[in-house]
Order: sequence, then C-alpha cells, then structure tokens
Amino acid sequence: MKKVLVLISVCLLSVLVLASCAKKTEATKNVESMINGLADVQIDVDSEESLAEIESAYNALSDEEKERVNNYEKLKKAQEEFSSVQT
Repeated sequence: MKKVLVLISVCLLSVLVLASCAKKTEATKNVESMINGLADVQIDVDSEESLAEIESAYNALSDEEKERVNNYEKLKKAQEEFSSVQT
C-alpha cells in the first residue's frame, strides 16, 4: 500500500510540474499579441521598425518561451513579405 501511495504522489507531482511548465509567461503572450497585430496592418516599406521591434522582443525570450510562441511563423511570413516589398 505504501508503494502505491508513493507512486500516486510521484505521478501527481509530475503532472503539477508539467502543468506549470506549459504556462505562457507575460512576455510570451506579449510577443504573440504583437505578431497577431501584424494581421491588422499592411506590410510595406514603413514596416521595418515594427518588424524589428517584434523580432527583438522574440529574441529576448528564453528558449523555452520561444517554443511556446504559437504564431512565430506569421512573423517570418511578414518579414518575407517586407523583403519582397523592398526590392
């Protein structure tokens, strides 16, 4: 019986640790919000500063936080679009 209680305790502790790891930080939420804001603007030659600001905020995140940014691909597409507008 004692082994079962220890096993259950270890499982519950593991679940709690994993649940806390999956939470997004304010910084992560902020970066995602900035990226989502790109949908509301036209990417043009004046977008460089905004894109650089978002990229800088993303780069300031830890590796774990970066993994939790679900929409980073949108930023990369906006940067590609900006590159094509410049040429």
